[in-house]
Amino acid sequence: MNPVIVDRDGEQLGWEGCLSVPGKSGQVTRPLSVTVKAKNLDMEDITFTATEFFARAVCHELDHLDGHLYVEKVEGRLYDNEELMAEEEEE
Repeated sequence: MNPVIVDRDGEQLGWEGCLSVPGKSGQVTRPLSVTVKAKNLDMEDITFTATEFFARAVCHELDHLDGHLYVEKVEGRLYDNEELMAEEEEE
């Protein structure tokens, strides 16, 4: 409960999508590693470190808690997933 990022390191650029914006994806830069402080169900302090894809997912979900969607952070354009799949099939 009440998660807060207390440290972040590095940078990664990758694709993100979300059920809040169905059928769309975009490139978003996130930290490569984050350390999060929160409370467990017993209201005890816990701390964990997430790296790579897990760090991306944690940042994405914590943005939701702050009322933000990944589309606010997309670098370049927001793509239709069908368009991206068609491009991959052509390659």
